[in-house]
Parts: sequence; C-alpha cells; structure tokens
Amino acid sequence: MKMEQFQKGARVRGLAVDGVAAVKSVEFHGSNAAEIIFTDARGGLRTRIVSREDEPSLDLVESVRAWSFDADGDLFRLVSEARRIELAWLFDPHVAITSSTIEPLPLQISAVYEEMLPRQPMRFLLADDPGAGKTIMAGLLIKELMIRGDLERCLIVSPGSLTEQWQDELAEKFGLEFDILTRDMISAARTANPFESTPLNLDKFQENQVGTKVEEFDNTLDVRLYATYAWGIAPRQADPTAEIEWEEFKVGGEGTFAERATARFTTERVLRSKLGGVELRGLRDKHLWVERDHVSVAQLAEWFARYLYLPRVTNRSVLELPGQDGAPVITADDTFAVAATLDEAKKRYNGLKVGEGHLAVVDRCTLLVRTQVAWAQRERERGLTASPGTHDSGRVPSGTDGSPVSQRMPAPGAPKLPPNTFVASVKLDPTRVVKDAGRAVVEVLEHLSTLPDAEVEVTLEMRVRVPDGIKETAVRTVSENAKTLKFQTAAFERE
Repeated sequence: MKMEQFQKGARVRGLAVDGVAAVKSVEFHGSNAAEIIFTDARGGLRTRIVSREDEPSLDLVESVRAWSFDADGDLFRLVSEARRIELAWLFDPHVAITSSTIEPLPLQISAVYEEMLPRQPMRFLLADDPGAGKTIMAGLLIKELMIRGDLERCLIVSPGSLTEQWQDELAEKFGLEFDILTRDMISAARTANPFESTPLNLDKFQENQVGTKVEEFDNTLDVRLYATYAWGIAPRQADPTAEIEWEEFKVGGEGTFAERATARFTTERVLRSKLGGVELRGLRDKHLWVERDHVSVAQLAEWFARYLYLPRVTNRSVLELPGQDGAPVITADDTFAVAATLDEAKKRYNGLKVGEGHLAVVDRCTLLVRTQVAWAQRERERGLTASPGTHDSGRVPSGTDGSPVSQRMPAPGAPKLPPNTFVASVKLDPTRVVKDAGRAVVEVLEHLSTLPDAEVEVTLEMRVRVPDGIKETAVRTVSENAKTLKFQTAAFERE
C-alpha cells in the first residue's frame, strides 16, 4: 500500500495492532511521512506517524456491504432445509407417520400418540393380539422419539427367529438402520461391551445437544434435591386470647424458596393476595372497630402486619381493593362506606361514598367508615326525618340516583320474576383438583342441572406460571395432550 492511498474513510490492515483500522484524517509532512488519525477495531481513537518504510506492512482493505447477500445460496438452502426437518415434529404432530412408508390403523395411532408419547418418560408393556401391529407401534414410537431428540440409542430384544425380520421391517418401513448384536461383536469389543466401543458418530451439533441435555439433567437434579427438604412454617391464631399454633407445609416446585413458599402459602390461604369487602367487614366487627367510627388503610396495614389473628396479606394494595368494594355495592350494610378525608372541625366525612360508586383514588389515607355513621351524615345533609319506611339503622334506604327505594319499587301485586341464570367461578387447589371439582358438581351443579330445560355450560380455565420457564419436553407433551383433548384454546407465552 502506498502512502498516497491514505484518505478519510479508508480501511487499513496493519495500522493498528488488533485488526482493521478506519482512517479519520490524514496530514502529510513532506513526501515521506504522514500523521494518521484512526479508530481501531474496538472504536478507540488513535494517532500514528507513518513513513515510506511502513508501506510493505500495510494493506488496503476493500469496503464490503454488511448485507451483501453474495454468499452461497445452495449452502444456505441446505442449512435451512436441515433446520426445517429438525423442527418438523413441531408443525406435524404425526411426523413419524408422514416420513414413513406405512398406513397405520387407528388403534396403532391411538396407542402411540394418545397413550405412550404423552406419558414420557415411562416404561410400557405393549401387549396385543398377533397381527395387531406391535412392530408398527414400536417403530412409530422409536422414530418419533428420535425426531424429537429424546432417543439416542435403542436396543430391541426379539426372538432369535424374528431378529432379521425386525431389522428388515424397521429399515423398509421407517428408514431405521439397526445392527444385529452377535457374539462375534461382543468378542471383538476390547472391553467386552460393544455399546462402549461402538462410536456414536455424533456431529458437532449433536455433541452440543448431548451436553445441553446433561446440563439440564444436572440442574433438574439440583432443584429436586433442594426441594426435597423444603418446609414452610406459618403461624395461626383464632382470636387475640388463643394460643399461637404453627402449621407446617411442604414447599415443592421450582424457583427460589421465597417464590415457592409464597405460592404454597397462597394456596393454603395462609397468605392472602385478595381480600373482599364483605370479609373485611367481618374482621372489622370481630376484631378491629370496637370503639371506632372509621379506620384508614394505613392503620389497617399496620394492624394486619402486627397481629397474628388477622390474615397475612402480600402487600398494602390487598387492603386497598376492599375499599373499592365498599363504595359501589348495592347492599352497603354488608361492607362499609368509604371517604377521602375527615373534617375534624365539622365532624364531616369528605368524599363519602356509600353504595353509590367508586372513589377516584383509594390509597393509604383513604378512610373506611361504619355504614351507620355514613347514613347518619347523609340524613343530616338531606334533612330527612324518620318515616314508616325507615331502615332499622335510622336511615331511609335510597338507590344510586338518590331517590328512596320505596319510590322505585314495583306496584303492589306485580309479579316478582325469579332469576333464570347462574354464573359462578371458584379457585381450586391444584394439588386436589379432582376432589374439589367433584364437590362443586355435587353441591352446586347437580341442584341446577336437574331443573327442567336447564342449559348447563362448564368451562375449565387453567393458568400455570413457571418463573424459570417451561421445559421443551413439557411444552411438547402438554400441547399434544391439549390437542387430543380438543381444548378450545391452549397456548404458551412469555410474560
């Protein structure tokens, strides 16, 4: 390379120690020297004085587009086709059938794809009448596991007279090449174990895949050993004067101990992530508001964290949600009223809501007010007096529009139509789904489904979250099972 070829933007090899340098500016000092400012491969800005003696060690590198698309197209097609074939089972759940020269019977498909594959890894005894196609079933299972990467070696033990028949049928129908294990092969093995001396002939990708599988096995083993002796202990106290009792729960699953313990305590209702307004009203009457007309959300949070006879909650927002329940319910006496603040001078609650709508914001300063106190303030403000229709609390019941309920009730003698629709949802314990679902059917559904012309629709909704991700084998098994069971929707996603 000649010094005269130095110009801004040129890429030169040998100018920097590590790789190709990009020239930023050139300043010649006479005809035999030049000062070059350039950036190295790491992006660092450097300066170097170059003379005629350095020309043999410098090479001008031609600029190439980052995406020139001038590579070997046939090689790219070969690689992409190999990758497509490798992932074929994801798009074709019966890929072993479509890639073999067989026409299996329905019973053979059912045995392999509905009974054997979804239950991997397990041991099976495949027993059937002569001629039922046990060889076809075994070949389908072997090929399907090989395509999915779950099978590396396979040993078939057959009667001596049928060994060659098995070898021929597996090769002709499924393209599976098996070697017959003979005494000569055992004698020729250096360790007398042909399985150790016979190479697997794995390519680099397969070796990496084996390493990944071994690492997954080690990680699974570590997690299971860690979870074997994991126990959670939670305190319980029936009332303020009762003795504190400690309950033990075995904490299993995956994830950190805190995550697993939280999930188990939530399932056992030791730790609450939700708390309804009616339930909080019950706790209020039993423990909290003995001599109070109101309490703030901040005070509730302090009490729930201090006293063991109150439920454990995950965070303060669990106590803010019942505050939103208290305002809009129709029968406000079941819960409580909600107010933004209290005017101490006027003894008046500001932003009071009682059975008529949500507060804009429910936070730590929000007040939960006794309904009797709230109705009394409303009656004072409206200037209403007691009437024959007065509620036993001293108030006139009113609707969401402020009008008395008696003005909006149907005329005497008008027929009252019974409800004709029942909708419900229930959270089941994942460790005893069948038992809890059976109780729901016996105690609730059977009372309604036996009614004349009853139309019953039951939908099972599942949501499983695994913090560290769901393994590929589990994804494959669950997807196939969901399809077999004709799930309307079944999908995996990343949150």
